[in-house]
Amino acid sequence: MNADIIVKQGADVYALLEAGIRPAYRYESREFIRFLHDNGHGFSLDALQAWKDYCLTRGHKARTVNRKLMVAKQLFRFVLDQGADEITAGKRQAILDALDGVRKLKEPRPAVENKILTEAEMIVFLDSAEEINPEIALMSEFLWRTGLRVSEMLGIRLSDVKQISRAVYEIRLIGKGSKERSTWIDADFLRVLKRFFKPVDLLFQRGRRRPRSRSYVSMNIKRLASRILDRRNLSAHSLRHSFATNGLEKGRSLQWVSQALGHSDIQTTSRYYAHIAVRPGEVFQTVHLARERRLAS
Repeated sequence: MNADIIVKQGADVYALLEAGIRPAYRYESREFIRFLHDNGHGFSLDALQAWKDYCLTRGHKARTVNRKLMVAKQLFRFVLDQGADEITAGKRQAILDALDGVRKLKEPRPAVENKILTEAEMIVFLDSAEEINPEIALMSEFLWRTGLRVSEMLGIRLSDVKQISRAVYEIRLIGKGSKERSTWIDADFLRVLKRFFKPVDLLFQRGRRRPRSRSYVSMNIKRLASRILDRRNLSAHSLRHSFATNGLEKGRSLQWVSQALGHSDIQTTSRYYAHIAVRPGEVFQTVHLARERRLAS
């Protein structure tokens, strides 16, 4: 569809495009504007497809092409909102549909096995992390023991934690998609968490201090993993992958792991962890890390 966007009489298209630039995408935006100007494409939807094709010829990865395409679409929408001539609702919708019709590329998923922490690596990581940032060390250990997402962990309230035996506590939570599920931690680890955080409401909020954000926790876990283990591919989500891998390797069923992770479909779990040699006859043991804690009492 060669749906040209007709701008208001006397309007400068390039000035409009410049006005629509977001600071975070300044480089990509100006690169796209230069492409339009240098190649004489004019301001049409055909130019957007030409931009995508050009990015592909430059040898960019799918993720990079998609980011550049996203920025270009944002600029098109800005001009449509701010500088387009009077158009009917139908014409406007046709233009938006045509924008969506320039599809992003499918991005290959990095192999999950490259983002797994072994038990030995986890011990090294936690021992060092406790000296550098004990708060993040405890959060990391909790994520590795439970397989929760960072956002799920940060939302746990003391009222969600219930003792079900002398040694085990159940944590009820609302996960992704508003689905309820449970996870469990041992009483000794819970005592360590309470001693450090001294929570009033949220389990991982230190007293009445401002709660940590998801981005803060994720960023610091990634920094520590890079610093301690020299592995830049690790993130907070790697702890979730490691939990699932550890469970499957020690005998938990795929269905149990799927439920623990909060996946709505067991096929999702199977797709991620098909590389793991599952040993169904082996009894799963909750991992108690064999290391000396140095956290202040």
